Amino acid sequence: MDFFKKAEWLVEERLSRTIWVENKSFTALDLKQFLEKEKVGVILNIRERKGKKYQTIPKQTTFYIVEFAHQLSADKAMILVSKKQNTINGQKSAFYKAGSSTFFFNSNCKSSKFKLTAKPARR
Repeated sequence: MDFFKKAEWLVEERLSRTIWVENKSFTALDLKQFLEKEKVGVILNIRERKGKKYQTIPKQTTFYIVEFAHQLSADKAMILVSKKQNTINGQKSAFYKAGSSTFFFNSNCKSSKFKLTAKPARR
């Protein structure tokens, strides 16, 4: 992908109306029909992407990037998750806001860049 095409996605307004959905076992059409049935909002674009392959993971992770016409539509989609209404074809699926990062933090990990420096409060 061209660098300038990547930079196009970094526009905050566009990110605010975009979500990504972890694909368990459904198609883009299934996702589109689910979002339309839930009356989330106008969908401009749905793109399929695959994660990196790892030796420990036998199958690539597939996810969809969904761009809505309005930011409130992305917020409505996220509300579906909080209400546990994110079941597509009988499978729960994770929804994330575009531009958000997800990582696991373990303070006991020796290679962790982030170290807790705060001391516990005295009683």
